[in-house]
Amino acid sequence: MSLFKYITMDRTSILTDGLIRFSQFGALNDPFEMAPRYPALFIAEDDELRERWDYACQRFIDTHGILCLSESPDNALMWAHYADNHTGLVLEFDENHPFFDQRFSSSMPTRHLLQVMYQRNLPLLPFPLPYAEDLFAFWLTKTSDWAYEREWRMALPLDQAASVLEATPYSVHLFRLPLEAILGVILGARMPPSEKMRIVALIRSQPQLQHVTLYQATLDETTFSVVVRELLTNELDADGKDSSVQPAT
Repeated sequence: MSLFKYITMDRTSILTDGLIRFSQFGALNDPFEMAPRYPALFIAEDDELRERWDYACQRFIDTHGILCLSESPDNALMWAHYADNHTGLVLEFDENHPFFDQRFSSSMPTRHLLQVMYQRNLPLLPFPLPYAEDLFAFWLTKTSDWAYEREWRMALPLDQAASVLEATPYSVHLFRLPLEAILGVILGARMPPSEKMRIVALIRSQPQLQHVTLYQATLDETTFSVVVRELLTNELDADGKDSSVQPAT
């Protein structure tokens, strides 16, 4: 199975430098990240336990970054929200590449891809207090409102980033992704022809990207759907126009 990352044009440098961002929890767009539901007994009888749990959660939040991927390359909402209103692109990744499984042992709850679970209620914190590794279930549970994203996540320690760019309110932690992990690039339905030509030229010029398949996202003519089709690079003429699209007569 392939997994996909929606990006804007200002993040296409990943195709040249192989650096991809793992975001801090606070930089994500869901305010309920890492929010457990505390049992009444837990709250009423042992504030110290709650403080210990909150400390463990905060430590994980402060020290780990999250990579968010999707099973779906053709979701119109995600193209709008994460790929700049369909003008950006989607990267297709090989989930079986070693980059996506950096565990030291099979029991590690981080450093590899895990599927997000969706439900209506906040996850209930078990009582008595669980072992530290059990807290990781909380960064993999989101409200059902997000189910359309069909998300997978991977967590890595922020201190292992290859590069850190200072920014406000959150610095940008970039991790080195082998370019062979990229299987395909999908060009947005509204991507300007000049940008399309730039991406095609970039891929053609990179020896490590010669295996990459190019695709074009288009808007279906009969349904509210995004259609992804393979784009042969010889479809693009010297003027940057998609020569496979014939002018209306």
